[in-house]
Amino acid sequence: DSFRICSYVINNTLSYEACKRDHCAAAKYGKDAQQDALCAAFAAVAHDCADRSIYVSWRKTDRCPKSCQNERVYTDCASTYQQTCQNYGQDFANLLDLTSDCAPGCVCPEGTVIDLGRNTTCIKPDQCTCYFHGKYYLPRQTISIDCNNW
Repeated sequence: DSFRICSYVINNTLSYEACKRDHCAAAKYGKDAQQDALCAAFAAVAHDCADRSIYVSWRKTDRCPKSCQNERVYTDCASTYQQTCQNYGQDFANLLDLTSDCAPGCVCPEGTVIDLGRNTTCIKPDQCTCYFHGKYYLPRQTISIDCNNW
């Protein structure tokens, strides 16, 4: 059960009763509405858990799935700071309050970063473009500066 740890610190009875009420009320609008009500209840409980610094990964492919674009993956606890090619290697952890830096959203898969030079796609850091004088360059692409190649 995804919410097991959190159940020790929140009042499950109130959440359960609200879920039951909303699920039943949605029945007259069909199964999709009931599923939406159920997902909203799960999201509310996950939010209550997050307020207590317990981050629950409760969405599954068969339970309230979310989809993302550009190869991103959905998480219930995405950092508002996302690594890009332009800030890769910089340590911002000590500048952020990591206990409150959590919100649902889409992020690049582990081991990849956002490349602004490639339409914000997720790529491995060694494939990052380079930004120089207003233009993005591909990895290992030669650029000419004052008749010199770099």
